Amino acid sequence: MRLDAALRVAARGIDVALHVRSGSTLALLGPNGAGKSTVLEAIAGMVAVEGTMSLGERRLLEGRHGEPAHRRRIAIVTQDPALLPSLSVRDNVGFGPRSRGMSRADSRAEADRWLAAVDAAPLASRRVQALSGGQARRVEIARALATGPELLLLDEPFSALDMDVATAMRALVREVLTERTAVLATHEVLDAHALADDVAVLDSGRVIEHGPTARVLTRPRTAYAARMAGRSLLIGTWRGDVLELPDGARVAATPHPEAAPVDGAPAAIAARPRDVVLAGTASPGAVPDVVRAIEPHGDGVRVRGDRLATDVDPEQAASLTTGSRIAFDLMSRPLQAYALT
Repeated sequence: MRLDAALRVAARGIDVALHVRSGSTLALLGPNGAGKSTVLEAIAGMVAVEGTMSLGERRLLEGRHGEPAHRRRIAIVTQDPALLPSLSVRDNVGFGPRSRGMSRADSRAEADRWLAAVDAAPLASRRVQALSGGQARRVEIARALATGPELLLLDEPFSALDMDVATAMRALVREVLTERTAVLATHEVLDAHALADDVAVLDSGRVIEHGPTARVLTRPRTAYAARMAGRSLLIGTWRGDVLELPDGARVAATPHPEAAPVDGAPAAIAARPRDVVLAGTASPGAVPDVVRAIEPHGDGVRVRGDRLATDVDPEQAASLTTGSRIAFDLMSRPLQAYALT
């Protein structure tokens, strides 16, 4: 199926255009408050919107008039599992098929099939109040799939799960999404890398980048998208074997094999913290910067400047304060520069 959507939610400040290829997963990547949940709710028909939307050959929305949510054949898994407390796990999952006219016996058999698919068959007879967070998430996914959706929406499916449970759930969702058309809302770049074919980066209700996951996350075109991808963006002019920044600083780089810049044209480098080291302010080729944040990160410290960021030992960070003038070095680890045109 293909979803073509131009959604405008004036009251909530959302204005996006999305395209999802049949059998693929699109990740909506952005921080909390970017509008990801509202976009999913609009697609599902849970909030009133104005625009156009089609799924395959079916027009779901035209202007302000659209099909009601229960006829869209779209299933949504929300951040907080909304299981019915009065029903068993099996009957929760079978609720959708049963409401479409399937017999009780057949709907329960369908529920068992999907519970097995998400490795939750032993939970079938339990009450939902007895489920852990990870178990409830599995049941919620099974319930969504049991409705036979043409489009599956997943809103932060790993939120509120501890690391081990989230890792297992991510592997499960990867299997579930195989050859299925889906939209995944997340603020974690790991989810986009692991699960999505394409990425749309949202900033304050607007899509600022949209394209294949590998391209958007490794060759971002905006500083905002670079931050969401865990990178720092340097933009300048390509001069053969260096990227010349606006202030004259020069960073050694090699041309990206898939997007080689042209001499004298705009180009960029997207650097990860591990690609960057602190340097002396007088070091040849160092990029001058100013400390803007010093944050705990794992067993070390992340130092963020206006331009770049790197991870250092606490001892190295001890002498730094916000506002300190520093320099970063990328020359010892040549990165790839890519064209921006």
